[in-house]
Amino acid sequence: MYKHNNSKGFFHNFFALPDLETTQVDGKRHYITPAGVFPSVTTALSDKLSKQSLEEWRKRVGEEEANKISTQARNRGTAFHNICEDYIMNRDYRVGAMPSNIDMFLQIKPHLDKNLSSIFGVEVPLWSDRLKLAGRSDLLAGWAGYNSVLDFKTSKYPKKEEHIESY
Repeated sequence: MYKHNNSKGFFHNFFALPDLETTQVDGKRHYITPAGVFPSVTTALSDKLSKQSLEEWRKRVGEEEANKISTQARNRGTAFHNICEDYIMNRDYRVGAMPSNIDMFLQIKPHLDKNLSSIFGVEVPLWSDRLKLAGRSDLLAGWAGYNSVLDFKTSKYPKKEEHIESY
């Protein structure tokens, strides 16, 4: 196992789960599971949540600015996700990463070091026969003594708990 300075060095005990193919149903992402074709969790949630506040924000800042901010947020999230994955996989997360993204990662690194134990999977396809939903989890791991499903999220500003229901 490769371990570099500033790395906790995580133990990997990966589950053997089948990969899931995706398909589009009415323009929305669905997963082809052994139990049937299920909508993604994101698709199901977006169908239930109001888009009114997002539309109002886009009108307030203008389409061009909204697109710019959205692209920056998407890029920041992807970079953060990649750094987290590299760290959890015991790779040097600093290689090729922008300093601002490393700084963002360093804010959660102590929490990862304290709470993460065995890593059971990264980018793991999951589905529920009962809920008829599917998706990809960023991480399956032991977290604070509990087997957990984790999803990394980023934001420029701290969120109040009541504002994160759509996550």
